Amino acid sequence: MTVALAPLRLPEPANEPDRGSWGPDLLARLVSPALPRPTIDHGLAGGLRAWLDDGIAGVGRAGTPERPVVGRAGTPERPVVVRDGTLVRSATLARPSALGLRELRACLTRMVFRLTLVQGALRHPLEFEDALCAISVTEHGPELLDAVGRLHPRERASLGAFTRARASVISAQWRPVPAAWLPRTGERLRAPLGGGAVVVHATADLVLGRPSEGAASVCLVRLHDEHRGPLGTARAQHARRALALAETLRSGAPPWRVATYDPGARHLDCDEVTEELLADAVRDVLEALERG
Repeated sequence: MTVALAPLRLPEPANEPDRGSWGPDLLARLVSPALPRPTIDHGLAGGLRAWLDDGIAGVGRAGTPERPVVGRAGTPERPVVVRDGTLVRSATLARPSALGLRELRACLTRMVFRLTLVQGALRHPLEFEDALCAISVTEHGPELLDAVGRLHPRERASLGAFTRARASVISAQWRPVPAAWLPRTGERLRAPLGGGAVVVHATADLVLGRPSEGAASVCLVRLHDEHRGPLGTARAQHARRALALAETLRSGAPPWRVATYDPGARHLDCDEVTEELLADAVRDVLEALERG
């Protein structure tokens, strides 16, 4: 039996595309059944993994002393990580205490988004304090709070005002997710490849839906408001493809939809996951490894 996210009877507004929407309820748009959900090809994930392993082995054979050789015996102690379609030098994340104001804004925006979807609009005017309280119990919470505490008073005030503004936008565009849709926030998607030499990594700020039982049933959303213009558009596309590929490899079933949300522009971009999109995601990984 196929289990849908929920009874979805949300009409699509006439003459308005699903992709790139600014509607008042972006959650409704994300799960709007404008198109039928595709059936799952259970051999697709294995084919994508084989394609990636072959490509990784090819990159390994062309390795140099300056670039880790991957895909053969004697893999590096630390795997090469391709995060959101971009190569990073190791699996170690930057220390939160070294983050600047821009990175702290991104952390707070993500927390506000996750809290809003779980519990509803944050308390006004205490959005900044509520977000910091929630961050304090995360893995790197103490270090993040230390980074905030080391800010100049004007920077801290600016960060608080920024957080309240972001909370106002997010609460106006999103509503709490019904529990029946099984919402998960801050989910890390990892798929080791090439015998563990390479890891495809993506982070979903929101995951909706039950595991597939014959038809695609999962939606994934990532906040992406770091850049504007063509560069930002390209990076958001890479992020969506990375979400789709990581979820397909780890679960064995492609998701239904992947999306990026830019609260600064109040914009949601949503892609139906197709074989073509997943093929582009594989090419993103291999091209990132070849560029090194």
